[in-house]
Amino acid sequence: MAKVVIIGAGSVEFTRNILTDLCSAPELHGTLELALHDIDEERLAYAERTANQVVERLDAGYKVQAHADRRAAFDGADYLINEIQVGGYDATLRDFEIPKRYGLHQTIADTIGIGGIMRGLRTIPVMIQMGDEMATLCPEGLLLNYTNPMAMVPWGIWAGSAWPAANTVGVCHSVRDTHSFLAELAGVPEDQIEFLPWILHLPDQVEHFRSEIDEYIRRSDENLEEWAALKAQLDAGAEIELERNDELASQFIFALETGTPATLYGNVRNDALIDGLPTDACVEVPVTVADGAVQPHRVGPIPPQCLGLNRTFLNPVELTVRAVVEGSREHVYHAALLDPNTAATLSTEQIVNMVDDLIEAHGELIPEPIRRG
Repeated sequence: MAKVVIIGAGSVEFTRNILTDLCSAPELHGTLELALHDIDEERLAYAERTANQVVERLDAGYKVQAHADRRAAFDGADYLINEIQVGGYDATLRDFEIPKRYGLHQTIADTIGIGGIMRGLRTIPVMIQMGDEMATLCPEGLLLNYTNPMAMVPWGIWAGSAWPAANTVGVCHSVRDTHSFLAELAGVPEDQIEFLPWILHLPDQVEHFRSEIDEYIRRSDENLEEWAALKAQLDAGAEIELERNDELASQFIFALETGTPATLYGNVRNDALIDGLPTDACVEVPVTVADGAVQPHRVGPIPPQCLGLNRTFLNPVELTVRAVVEGSREHVYHAALLDPNTAATLSTEQIVNMVDDLIEAHGELIPEPIRRG
């Protein structure tokens, strides 16, 4: 049986979606072992109850185990689906509220911007630890990473841990779903969409482009409401809603386990896939999943304006990864100073002061060398 580990399984809504997909495929029934891990014991217990209900109702015949111990969950894993959020809701709120005091506005802020930088500082060290553990406990496993900041997390893993880059694929909804949504909303062809954060300090442009300031906080509030509702359903012994979602992680596992070829999107190490970008950068490209392997497609050259925009976004990404791996507070300043939205809104002094405030507010969630400065 193939062992599938869900890391951060206490994100029960997301866990339910993935499990519903895996349990809805008759070709997989009876072939998987599900291992759930979370550091929050209450959430882990509800995740286990959710998983057991999904497996039973869809007659999937999977074995379900919950592990508070991460190493026990990793041991012998074939697939590891990562959905952790280091610091949770409170840390996310700080990522928005502190910059807002300086007049800096953000929309989602979990991948780029000062919010993405701070989330990277909290998340990359945990992922490096997990990478070293996985290299020992499940060296042939495939890590399917949902955790943001997407461009930073895989890069941080292969820059700072023993886990091989080829065993890491970031899975994200943006190319598949958000890209099409934005194109339809703006009324332009998909190949003409760029998201440019420089406009977020201009109220008329924010209104014109309908950029939702603080949108991630609203989504987080909704997630907490959904979590409370799901708990109530489980406590009442009610049947929870099950709906197939075609999550990318589920599609990767299905293709690899059944030998059914699929072309999907994955965030992988560049290695000359896109000309003009750093070799070790994390890039999102089409991948073919077939013959027991994930094979990225070479994209080659891209239009110069797109290459320039990618380089602009990759500068803070690389510097944040370096900040963690090298223990450099200076690189945190550098990353923030080069972030487009932050640099377009605040002075150099304001940026440095804001970074200091954020590092202090996040406390022990930030690596000690960076806190020490």
